[in-house]
Formats: sequence, structure tokens, C-alpha cells
Amino acid sequence: MRVVVFATLTAVAMCILASSAAESEPDAVTTSISLTGQPPPLGLVARPTLDWCGAGQPAAFNRTPDADLSAIRQVHVSYVIPADAPDRVGSRASPIATDVAAIDAWWRAQDDSRTIRFDRYAFAGCSTKFGALDIGFVRLPRNGGAYVGEEGLDRLLQDLTQMATLPWHKHLVYYDGPNLFDESVCGTTRTHRFTRGEGGREGVSFVWLDSMCSLDLGAGGLGRRPFCQPHPAI
Repeated sequence: MRVVVFATLTAVAMCILASSAAESEPDAVTTSISLTGQPPPLGLVARPTLDWCGAGQPAAFNRTPDADLSAIRQVHVSYVIPADAPDRVGSRASPIATDVAAIDAWWRAQDDSRTIRFDRYAFAGCSTKFGALDIGFVRLPRNGGAYVGEEGLDRLLQDLTQMATLPWHKHLVYYDGPNLFDESVCGTTRTHRFTRGEGGREGVSFVWLDSMCSLDLGAGGLGRRPFCQPHPAI
């Protein structure tokens, strides 16, 4: 059994995604999570790596019908690469599913009455909840060099046109290209002020896989213990 050390860096990103809509200044709020200097004490959690049940299936951004039809507001997870990057979804999807399972486990540990509602698909024969994660695949139209810095983030959001097909979803994007900023920046969230009071309905969180917090760094990833309080289920 493969055991990989994962921590809930993306849970921190989701906390920011859920809360940053309360900001009152710019129309678009961008927040990044960085590691500077020596990494802080880590809260590492050893978890068996889940097998993603979509292996061998045709690539798609969104599969229907959803496994959970109780509400249309969900968080959709995507694996995104620039035009000149290799497609590594085969080796990335199971670690991503494991990471999302860790997010769910942390969230439930804070408040077992609610959690994030992730978009899942009923893959045939899938026996685990997050093995059924509907991981979308997107190859962007520009090379990785075009998506660098704040302007690169704007281009990235502009080129992710597929998101418009899921207007009621939030998005968690694992980006497998050159880091838009530098390797100390682990993730970035963009929300809009007009979603205030709606939990940042159109928010997007990015996990930069080319960072110090990469899924496959060292024993499997840098561990960051989430520091925010749980928000109502999305």
C-alpha cells in the first residue's frame, strides 16, 4: 500500500476562498499563500494514496450526471496545464484525490456537521468517495511563459473559459506548469467583491504544483496546518 505524506495546504486555500469575499476594497481580491525562509513546524498527516477511478477514461472538464445531486453549488476540481507542458494527469490525479480527501477530513475534524461539497462522478466500480472526484482536464491555449506574474494570472483566468459552463460552482485548480510567481508561493485565490454574502460564489483557488508545497515534494508534500475556522458547507 502506498503511503504519502499530505497536508491540507489546499484546505487553507479553501478557507481563503470561503472568506475573502468579505473584503471591502478592490472589486477583485487576490490572496496568495507563501512559505518564506525556513518552513514552519509542519503538521504532517500520513494517508494511503487513493486510486482515482477515472484513470483510462476520456479526458473531460466536467462529467455528468453528478454523483451528488443534493445541491448545484459544489466545488469543481481541475488539473490544468499550459500548451507546452506534458500531460501528467495519470500520475497526478490520485495524489490530487488524496489531497482533497485530506481537506474533507480536516474540515470534518473542525465541525463534523458540515463539509465542502466536491463535484464527484459515479465512475463504474468506484468504491471510495474521493476516488470518484470529477477531476476536469484543461490544456490551455498558451505556453507556460504567458502565465507569469499578475498579468499571467489574468490571462490564466481569461483562458479558463470552461468555468463559464459551471456558473454555480467554485473551482479548485491544480496548475501543473511554471509557477506564476516563485516556488515559495504555494497557492493563490481570486474572488470578486460582488459575491460578498454569497461565500465568494465565483471564487477560484489555484494550487501551484511547481512550488515548495508540491504534491510530490520529498515524502509527498509540505504539510501546513490550516489556521482558519470552518465555514458553512459550500
